[in-house]
Amino acid sequence: ETSTDQDIFYNWKNNQVTKAIFSVFQQRLGDMTAELQSNAGVDPNRDRFLVGYIAAVKDLLLAELDDIKEA
Repeated sequence: ETSTDQDIFYNWKNNQVTKAIFSVFQQRLGDMTAELQSNAGVDPNRDRFLVGYIAAVKDLLLAELDDIKEA
């Protein structure tokens, strides 16, 4: 039986290792969002880093099969 892209993606997203990695990124997203909310304006370079990191992590966490097929 041949696996479809959808099956492979579903299995990957539901794999325990993937879930553990996503959990770490979810925690980092929360930590960095809280830091940005608390310290915005203190260090503009840090603010820019946090904003970029938060956007990248959200992209990773919200990726769907259609996003990958378009790439």
